[in-house]
Amino acid sequence: MKRPLYLAGAARSVELDGPALRILVEGRADGRVPLRLLSRVVVRGRVAWSSAALGACFAAGVPLVFLQSDGRPLGYCLPAVQSEERLGTRLDRLEEEPDGIARFGDWTRAEERRALLACRLLFQGGELLDLRPQRCRALVLSRLDPSPERAEALWQALEGLLAGHLSELLLAAGLGPRHAAPAPPGRLDLFGACLAAGSWKLVPSLQRLCAHRRAHPEAWREPERRRRRLARHYEAAAPAVAADLRRRLHRLELWCQERER
Repeated sequence: MKRPLYLAGAARSVELDGPALRILVEGRADGRVPLRLLSRVVVRGRVAWSSAALGACFAAGVPLVFLQSDGRPLGYCLPAVQSEERLGTRLDRLEEEPDGIARFGDWTRAEERRALLACRLLFQGGELLDLRPQRCRALVLSRLDPSPERAEALWQALEGLLAGHLSELLLAAGLGPRHAAPAPPGRLDLFGACLAAGSWKLVPSLQRLCAHRRAHPEAWREPERRRRRLARHYEAAAPAVAADLRRRLHRLELWCQERER
């Protein structure tokens, strides 16, 4: 079974060692991870990569995401996968239509509203009247922590891990690099649409993390322990995130088919 590799903290560099990546770690024996077991690589901090190691990841179809120190995505390295997937072709055709990007924006907002309405934390104490994402986000944060800024930092860190996972999932669904990473302004942005809606799937994990931090503040003082806890909580939610994305792509396929009739 393939698994993600998280690199941060003591990891200094990554080199190719036959059919595996060799991880050079400060003060410890080198680690070795077979490429055939990797689904994606998430890198946080300064980790040097050899060109051979990068090339081997691309050849094995393994995407990489590089995170900033606060956990937000800094950049993506994706294999140049060529796909014949019908959805990718339909999206390219949609983007060429005069109103295609605007119509895709409507679909994006509808998907995020769907995700908002599935977030139980928004409905504690009454009916949700304001479906604007920023208002909903502020409401969730205020309910999770006396300091919404601390909860926001955790949410952003989880979203960084989600971004790396989305690249892997979109490539696995047959979509090429064009749709498996953020699109520039003015382009159809499937990745951004999936990230915006998928972020709401992280709220239960965020709720547990905030509760643990309040109960065990000493466990959050060491950066490496924080990163490991974030990764564990994200991986626990990863199957639900993947299932949610499969349903979303299926709805998008049906939506595109309906528009073309």
